[in-house]
Amino acid sequence: MILREKYILIKHDKPEVKNNIVYNDPNVGGEKLVYSMIQTKHKQIKLFGKEVINPIPFNYKKKQVYILRPFKSYWDKDRNRVPRNYWGKKSHPLTYMWFTLVTDYKNLDKIMFPILDKQIKNHKLIKHLKKGEETFVLISNI
Repeated sequence: MILREKYILIKHDKPEVKNNIVYNDPNVGGEKLVYSMIQTKHKQIKLFGKEVINPIPFNYKKKQVYILRPFKSYWDKDRNRVPRNYWGKKSHPLTYMWFTLVTDYKNLDKIMFPILDKQIKNHKLIKHLKKGEETFVLISNI
């Protein structure tokens, strides 16, 4: 069975970072990306002795995904210690961690509840998020 996820960028709130100083911060707590994700599942079938992917999906989901790469200043280092590879360079203001969010928000000052859902650890997905690509597709076996 094949899982195909297509991501289409809807909104990109990214602070300008020059010489490790933040300019034009959109006040969302870091770099926030909003993607429309279309997830389809396909069955593999045997055709003339070879396995091919059935082009007709049997399961289809469409949803919006909210992704955040937080500032280091918002991260509590005493309660939530992270390894150095997730923390990044000392001088850079953003962490190397990516999180999905429970819901979207416009301004960080008006949030009254926790918004982080789970950490993204898929390296193929992180590679596309760092670039801020408009559209990309991830295909995996399940």
